[in-house]
Amino acid sequence: FDLSNVWLEDSQFAAETFVLITSTMQPQVRYLAIQILLSHVDSKARVERQLKRSILEVLSRCVGVASDESIGPSVLDVFRTLMKHLRNSIEDPSTQGKDEGFHETIVRMVGEFAAVLPDFHNPDIMNLIFSYLPLESDGSLRTLRSDKEKDIELVSLLVKCLLEVASSSKPSMLDTSMSESLMISLSQLFDIEEPNIQHDIILLW
Repeated sequence: FDLSNVWLEDSQFAAETFVLITSTMQPQVRYLAIQILLSHVDSKARVERQLKRSILEVLSRCVGVASDESIGPSVLDVFRTLMKHLRNSIEDPSTQGKDEGFHETIVRMVGEFAAVLPDFHNPDIMNLIFSYLPLESDGSLRTLRSDKEKDIELVSLLVKCLLEVASSSKPSMLDTSMSESLMISLSQLFDIEEPNIQHDIILLW
């Protein structure tokens, strides 16, 4: 169901159309509209980021009429899709385009999705995001080197995603629902020496 010029040139029409469709569906099946849009983003793995960003913006508007049951049976699939496109856009040169807002759109969407979910989902979401960081075979965080610009960019964006999820939680809920393994994983972030990333890590705690 794709006319790329509609996504790019008249994204407001696309957004209003999907919001209307989503809002008229029964709450328990609204996740179908979200799943369709997520699948469509996946089908655009090799296209310019501006087009994917436009589709994600429409998806973001649909989240506004969603609720926790509207995300569907597999909550983590939403975040897995977002993380996959975020990492691929950095690691795979063929997916790179001129739209610098693509990364910011994904980070914002992580927060928007987390905000409509019950807080008890957030530790699992944060574990998932952490798994996309550059890790060694034993699961420890790989040491960032100044000449590894892609690793630094990826870590910076993923820390921002973690911050978005943490910010959407009630402080007491996050404190009580964090597992020991998640706390240990997140504590590794303090070993990162990049000043800009350190600032977000401090905010995360």
